[in-house]
Amino acid sequence: MYARRRGSPVWMYSFPGQAPLIRPSLFVTCLWAVTPLAAQAGTATALAVASNSDGRLEVFGLASGGAVYHTWQTTANHSWAPWSGLGGEGFVQVAAGRQLDGRLEVFALGPGGNVRHVAQLRPRGDGGWGDWSSFDTEDFVQIEVGRNADGRLELFVLGDDGAVYHVWQDTANGPWGGWSTLGGRGYRQIAVGPNADGRLELFALDGRGSVHHAWQGRPDGPWGDWSPLEGRGLRQIAVGRNADGRLEVFGLGEDGSVSHAWQSEAGGAWGAWSVLTFPGPPLAQIEASANADGRLEVAGLRGDGAVDHVWQTTPNGAWGEWSPLAGRDLEQITVGRNADGRLETFAVGGDGRVYHAWQTAPGSAWDAWVVLQP
Repeated sequence: MYARRRGSPVWMYSFPGQAPLIRPSLFVTCLWAVTPLAAQAGTATALAVASNSDGRLEVFGLASGGAVYHTWQTTANHSWAPWSGLGGEGFVQVAAGRQLDGRLEVFALGPGGNVRHVAQLRPRGDGGWGDWSSFDTEDFVQIEVGRNADGRLELFVLGDDGAVYHVWQDTANGPWGGWSTLGGRGYRQIAVGPNADGRLELFALDGRGSVHHAWQGRPDGPWGDWSPLEGRGLRQIAVGRNADGRLEVFGLGEDGSVSHAWQSEAGGAWGAWSVLTFPGPPLAQIEASANADGRLEVAGLRGDGAVDHVWQTTPNGAWGEWSPLAGRDLEQITVGRNADGRLETFAVGGDGRVYHAWQTAPGSAWDAWVVLQP
């Protein structure tokens, strides 16, 4: 998740009953490749969304002082609980994953690059949450979460040296091991996606706007070396998976256009980059997600704070034209999928409140933006 520049050295986000969250300016000239909160990473997250084991979406965000707040659907597909504090302080990025047993786990990046985490005590959050604990790290600037084929969560981080590090659970739902390096040099953003056979694949954007990738040699297994995936002049990447299992990478260019590249077959070689139709107004952020029928959809946050989107016309197939998803003065977007298959987009507004909009039916038209639990 990322935020666009507001022409001010700070952004302010707030949750009900809380003072506004003030965050240092993450980017100076564009979204994913500029002067960030941590200059080497080019990324920061104020919102994250995850799905509980019963399908209820849960949204996590950073409030005043860097504490984590969350809200969740009280029943699958609709109705949200009031925002509630999850604790912590001084965090600058938040991410979430789901354990094999259904418990959500939240990861947060704090001052000095320290990573902390906290998990639900029981699936669906029925027993509340545990206490925050530390990975005893420093100098990390971005976090990403993946889940192995056997259900073990794996955390990937970008160091301020531009290299990639990772740590994983020793057993599904169990304790975490020690940190290991995945190498790399001069990277400024990472993203992860699961192949059709369960092998995780990691993508990294370097300082020249080119993409590199590395992948597990077998499901749950060791990682290979980094290989170039080409691309040029990109400032942000996002990953989706087609209905037939082929991964597809989307890149936001310096000119605000979107390019994409995809595997020729599930888990196989990659083709060349091509332009994903020109969106019109330049974009500042992109998010990729999959509809209930498997058609990929890309949402793009425009520089003026509105949202556009484009989608495959058939699963695994061609793409249509960009269309407005409305919104106004939005600064950051993330996307989740409801239990019934409807996509739902969440955004931080310029007024510091969180907004959301959703499909009226799976793969169908979208409703208007409204405040998420004002």
